[in-house]
Amino acid sequence: MAKDEQGRTVAEVMAYGKGGVEVSFREELLKSGLINTRQSGVECPNQIAFENA
Repeated sequence: MAKDEQGRTVAEVMAYGKGGVEVSFREELLKSGLINTRQSGVECPNQIAFENA
């Protein structure tokens, strides 16, 4: 896990959905409009998918 510029832990939470497909909680929250993106200063391999959500 990484830390952001304020020392908070930054992690990605994943789960298995229907058919064994990996689902990102963050991506689902973004798609539903419950959260917004922000730059944390931490490299994220899924950043493009999150921005598209």
